Amino acid sequence: MMTDNTNSILRSAKRFLTGTLLSRLTGLLRDIAMAAAFGTDASIAAFLLAFRFSHLFRRMLGEGALQTAFVPAFEEVRRASDKEAGQFFKDVTIGLTLSLLVIVLGSMAALWWGANYLSPANKEVAALTFWMMPSLFFICLYGLNAGLLQCENRFFTASFAPVAFNCVWIAGVYFCRHLETTEAMRWLSLFIILACAGQWLMTEPGVWSIRKRLGSFSWGNPFSKNVRKVIAPLFLGILGISASQ
Repeated sequence: MMTDNTNSILRSAKRFLTGTLLSRLTGLLRDIAMAAAFGTDASIAAFLLAFRFSHLFRRMLGEGALQTAFVPAFEEVRRASDKEAGQFFKDVTIGLTLSLLVIVLGSMAALWWGANYLSPANKEVAALTFWMMPSLFFICLYGLNAGLLQCENRFFTASFAPVAFNCVWIAGVYFCRHLETTEAMRWLSLFIILACAGQWLMTEPGVWSIRKRLGSFSWGNPFSKNVRKVIAPLFLGILGISASQ
């Protein structure tokens, strides 16, 4: 377990703020690239709306609520045993993966079926949302990895990883810049999946080294007693986020 003091807290804050600053700067470049390449075409609005729809569950299962539930539970388990903590992380990862598969596949099926009943403008939003839905899988797993990295005071990696997301998005804009805008947004939707995968992969080496040190090489159990401890606070967090949204 990591022991904090004034110096370690300041170092962690410096690393977190540095990574966050770099991610914000690349995010600004991403927005500039979008505006320069595509202007204010209506398809841009459809694309951005689809991005919000496809990541509707991100705040619930990939950011605040998940990390608020996971971090204290992980630290509680680690006080008893490092190996048990490693197993706990594996169990949560498998449980989250299965949940995301259900959400993503169910949402894509609903969008495919419901598109037949939508107006042409809304059908475009539904189509873009459909293509972006798999990105939710990677961005939520990134959120869980970020929670583990933060437990180990590895704040830079978690805060810097969105740079990969923004760089892949910018690369997609460059690739699609000469296409007709509607077609460009379809291709850019696929780049969003790659961008989210890139952000997740940025955290995997650090997570792998932590898991290797903690131990636990048995099969995961998404219904273990430790995982059940996360469900109640996660559910309350989801309710709070849903109300604020």
